[in-house]
Amino acid sequence: MIVRGGGGGGGDGDGNDACDFRVRREATPTERSRVSCCCGGAVYKATFISKWNKTTHPKDYPENLAHFSTVIGGTHADKHVIWELGSKASPAVKRFTEWGDTRSLLNKLSRKKYLGVRRETTPTERSRVSCCCGGAVYKATFISKWNKTTHPKDYPDNLAHFSTVIGGTHADKHVIWELGSKASPAVKRFTEWGDTRSLLNKLSRKKYLGIIKIGPIMKPNKPFTDRFRADKHHRYLSMVSKIKPSPDWFVGVDRFDLCNDSDCSWKNNITIQLGPIDAGTDGGLKFKAPNIPSQPTQLIYEIKPNVPDHPAASFYNREQQHIPPMAEFRIELVHTKGRCSRNTGPKIDCGVSSWSPWSSCSDACLNSRRGKKTRKRIVTTLPRNGGRKCPKTTRTKSCRGKNCTRDCVVSKWSDWSRCSKSCGRGRRTRVREIVRNPRQGGKRCPPLKERLRCRMKRCPVLDCKVSEWSEWHACSKTCGRGRRHRSRTLVQGPTKGGLKCPNLKERQFCNTFECRGRSKLSSISG
Repeated sequence: MIVRGGGGGGGDGDGNDACDFRVRREATPTERSRVSCCCGGAVYKATFISKWNKTTHPKDYPENLAHFSTVIGGTHADKHVIWELGSKASPAVKRFTEWGDTRSLLNKLSRKKYLGVRRETTPTERSRVSCCCGGAVYKATFISKWNKTTHPKDYPDNLAHFSTVIGGTHADKHVIWELGSKASPAVKRFTEWGDTRSLLNKLSRKKYLGIIKIGPIMKPNKPFTDRFRADKHHRYLSMVSKIKPSPDWFVGVDRFDLCNDSDCSWKNNITIQLGPIDAGTDGGLKFKAPNIPSQPTQLIYEIKPNVPDHPAASFYNREQQHIPPMAEFRIELVHTKGRCSRNTGPKIDCGVSSWSPWSSCSDACLNSRRGKKTRKRIVTTLPRNGGRKCPKTTRTKSCRGKNCTRDCVVSKWSDWSRCSKSCGRGRRTRVREIVRNPRQGGKRCPPLKERLRCRMKRCPVLDCKVSEWSEWHACSKTCGRGRRHRSRTLVQGPTKGGLKCPNLKERQFCNTFECRGRSKLSSISG
């Protein structure tokens, strides 16, 4: 029996017990006895359940992309081997594990060697068809991010744009394009020449419910929109848009699920970043490369900074980990239509795992109950048909860290300031700040300010400079010998032994003649 099941999504368990498949090889005599030991035949049910999710495997978790390919397998004699630890992979296994190509592997599992061929839909997939009830109307928005700043290498000035965006909603078995598979003739003509007619014929209304047609997209950072429909039988969205000019490159979405399995609601406000993809039908490396048909045709693959690994490639860049997104695709729920009962089977309550151990306190040295520690559990079974909702999967409580010393931490020194004087000797300073104060007897903070003597060029010798004399002030007396004075101000003091400053005030007698009236009085009194 050959087992061929649908690909499993990341972490979407449904309460079935996962099988534990183990392979053991025995010696030849035992193998011969096995041929006639089990009489008759048997029919088995194989169940594959993905446990891969962001909680169980958080590192580098590929959001919105995590899933397993089609499951391929079968019953066979011991001498027939699909794969074996410690052995080299066969060409069929190599193509399957690298690109997801099932055709070669299924040919290897011929009916002469394997008991039967059958493809089963997993219970999870069958339940998905009827989970989201009614219908939904969405708004799709395509925004180009491709410009000379984001993707400077080989940028085709005045030619860079995206073709018409073609897509639609469909069932899971209908595929426009898929990583690791060969491009269909319609996709080949679209990605090489921008021919939309064949692709639109492929997206007939018998298979696709809501057809998307946007563009062409001639300007970056400008939104282009269209509306489309989805229902419980057409819950997956796929789309493509050719990168122009290019050999056979495009951006696209492959079977994005619009339904929330957790509560059977339609998803809303989704943003998908789109990168370049090679259709595998043309071997050109640059945007403006001539037509070079791939012989043989390659599988569809994601273009990366080192894939293809050739310095002439337009996206080649050894210093980058990822190519910046070339476009952005937004999905917005406008409204839903119709009502239906979601009780499509027996009631299934939410199932969760046991609590994990408590984490360490968030602050190891704490004098008050301000620290926190957490423990988590994961959802093992999603609720169905009105079953009990899932409880909280994270618990947090306060914790007190141990009393421990903490040394003072200061920032780096600032740059030295300028010398305080323009000539002669002065001072320069630099400062730093306290980043963390010491605690519980930790090392005290070092000085936060440093001074350094500086010597500039020698100051020049300058004589004293004074202003011109002012006018004489009025005489203090009109007769009988008065006084008057005048003054001047200091303009510059002497430096380095320059001439000293002269007097700034000068006085002299004035009106020295005798007062007549006073002399007569003196003679009368005499």
